[in-house]
Amino acid sequence: MGRAVLLIAVAATLAMGAVMFSSQQTRIATDKTTGDYEYQTLARDVARSGVDRGLSETKRSLDAVRTSWDDVNVAGGEYDLKIAEVMYGDMEITSKGTSGTKSHTINSNVIFEAPMPAALVVSGPTITFNPGGGDFIVSGDDIRMPSRAAGDGYLAPAHGVMVQSGAQASAIQASVDGKVMTGAGGSSSVISGAETDWFDAVYAEAAAHTGMLHLSAPFSGVYGSPTSPSIVHVSGDFEPAGSFTGAGLLIVENGDFKVGDGFKWEGIVMVRKNTAAEVDVTMNGTAKIYGSLVAYETSAAPAVASCVDVPFEISGLETVPQIDYKVRFDVLGAAISAGGSYDMPVTAQLHVGDANEEPWGTWDDALKGNLNTGLVYDWEPTAALAAGTPLTISARSWMKKSGEDGSQSSDWYQYMTQNSLSGGQQLKVLRDGDDVPGIGGYLDQASIEDYIGSFIGLDGKVSLEKNQAIYLFELGSTKVGSSAFDMQDLVVVVTLAAAEGNCEAGAVASGDIGMTLSGGAGLYYSGEAIAKLGKELTTIRDQTKVVVVSQKESVMD
Repeated sequence: MGRAVLLIAVAATLAMGAVMFSSQQTRIATDKTTGDYEYQTLARDVARSGVDRGLSETKRSLDAVRTSWDDVNVAGGEYDLKIAEVMYGDMEITSKGTSGTKSHTINSNVIFEAPMPAALVVSGPTITFNPGGGDFIVSGDDIRMPSRAAGDGYLAPAHGVMVQSGAQASAIQASVDGKVMTGAGGSSSVISGAETDWFDAVYAEAAAHTGMLHLSAPFSGVYGSPTSPSIVHVSGDFEPAGSFTGAGLLIVENGDFKVGDGFKWEGIVMVRKNTAAEVDVTMNGTAKIYGSLVAYETSAAPAVASCVDVPFEISGLETVPQIDYKVRFDVLGAAISAGGSYDMPVTAQLHVGDANEEPWGTWDDALKGNLNTGLVYDWEPTAALAAGTPLTISARSWMKKSGEDGSQSSDWYQYMTQNSLSGGQQLKVLRDGDDVPGIGGYLDQASIEDYIGSFIGLDGKVSLEKNQAIYLFELGSTKVGSSAFDMQDLVVVVTLAAAEGNCEAGAVASGDIGMTLSGGAGLYYSGEAIAKLGKELTTIRDQTKVVVVSQKESVMD
């Protein structure tokens, strides 16, 4: 009996030991599972950090991105990052994150796209839309550029057509079947509000590009590719005699644009006019544009073609017109700082004959007449002026008095004054054909070239009408060659026009922009095709988006 009890007790003890041992094994297994799960989670987070790094790098350095990073330490582990290059097109970002015993890999397919407001932008006071027969289309729905891939793009739809005024938009909607103009909002995708400043910036940068191709008739050939876009310029009429294809930016200046079978362009086509002549934009046959077509009238030059020329002399730095005239003053910009500590106010006074004019505020008050605000200003007196009436401009900079915060006019004192009558090295007048001063802006301010960009021709020289002059003021330094001597503390353009008739100073060119579409012609919005230009033009690059179009993940022990 005692032996039986003993055997039972021993068995019970062994059973308890077995239970305890089993429990210990379960706890160890559970701890290992928990640890593996934590490592997997951390490895995925680490891999995501690598992807974020890759996206940041591709956005920052689109055309020269570094392609490999190894053993990058971050919180929770480390990652290896690889970027397979096909710049400005499909590319793959591969990030392998490791934490403890686990690894996690993320493969992201990336594309570059740059937005535009519409597949077709037409901007001018007078436009005519002439729909022809056929099944032509203007589509604002984003698509891939055909030379890269087929199918839809990844940007939200743009508008099919953008024009300058609401009346123009209504006229187009009334005359064209809405089914052939699709995009944002569905059919009849037409919107008003077109502005041309950004197009002018693209044009100015392209004009300064050393690789610009200048073509003359007859036009044919292949220009550029997605990985090597071209910048092509044509002065006057453009009507290809044969097949004309390419990728990049095609500029047709002051001429008709007429294309048909054999024409295909990926990127931007810019039809730009600054004369009173009419311009016709015609697409028929199988002509195709993937990206955007922009036809616009620039306001950079007044329409003096319909006016009597205004002969004038610059005596010293005084402008003296020799016939009765009207005048317009435009402040293109002002920029001056006290060594980067604060912006210095700039005031100006205009001298018209014996009269002193202060159209932009009080000449003797730093705050009430300040032009250093980042805004543009203009003034156009209504009365005509007699021949021989001289024009001059004075400009003045201001500094804070010691210990003052600048909130009151009395906190400022006059620092430097320059009058266009007295001349001197701190004032320069630019005329048509002059060289653009190659002076950079002080402390990363805008340069002379930045301010007068719309007045720079394709030859890189100042491009003005015969009745215009630009005044450049230096109001901070007297030392030529000093980094502070940047000649853009105040930039003013003066435009003259004959007094007789209906000629008004500053009037923009007049002349119809006619748009004709027929046959199987197509305008297809493609943010990808536009983005390719970012390889050559920073104005496009600044607008470019990096879009993740697909992503795959895998876990490895």
